[in-house]
Amino acid sequence: MTSLRRLNHVGLKVFKEWLDSHRGIIGESVPEVLLKGPELTELVPGGADVSRAIKFTTKRQAGIFLHELLDPLQLEDIHADAGLWSWLAVRFFDELAAQSGGKRKVLAHAHYLFDPHNSKRRYRHLLHTPFQLVSELPDYNRIFLDADVKIHGDLMEQTMGRLYLMRLPGVRAAIERLYLDEATGRMKRGAMSSGNTKRGDLRHRLPVRIRQLEKTYDLAALDGERLVALLGPEFEVWR
Repeated sequence: MTSLRRLNHVGLKVFKEWLDSHRGIIGESVPEVLLKGPELTELVPGGADVSRAIKFTTKRQAGIFLHELLDPLQLEDIHADAGLWSWLAVRFFDELAAQSGGKRKVLAHAHYLFDPHNSKRRYRHLLHTPFQLVSELPDYNRIFLDADVKIHGDLMEQTMGRLYLMRLPGVRAAIERLYLDEATGRMKRGAMSSGNTKRGDLRHRLPVRIRQLEKTYDLAALDGERLVALLGPEFEVWR
């Protein structure tokens, strides 16, 4: 049986050192001592069992599973628990780093080591962010949650800093209406282009237009269709 644990301060240091020395494509998983070692971990009260094989490929699947696992425990300060979320990344490392041929791709620290007090890094954790989004974006969330759990992605990078806007149903509905390709279930090509600004794009133009509209309108009172209508002609290309 593998019981839910958290990394202690020594465990966090050892995990960081392991990530430092294994950046890139590797063939091995995280050492077992980081999963169960009593000198590096401690049990989380509640006796949750995480021994069974769990496979998730999307952020939605990961977020739902984590709520089923953690919500019954009613843990205090769960969004500030670096040891818990970092240990969960150890436990599910093979799902978060899986590549073809049994290889694993190790990304930057922030995707596995949870840093709750760094506003520029905390939202990059590959498990905490889906957990947060499942509870905070209850609808119009396909573009955010039906995405590969292994990939942080430009959408997460650009929008998590504006999560207060994503919490508004009308804003979420407008984003889904404009930028989700219904045929593929993915974001439309070019919506998050890092190159030149495109008319009505999600990365550059939507945030600017939203800031303009919130000076005149109560965004919380607008539904998606009304908001799309107010955005103006430059966004028509995305409809």
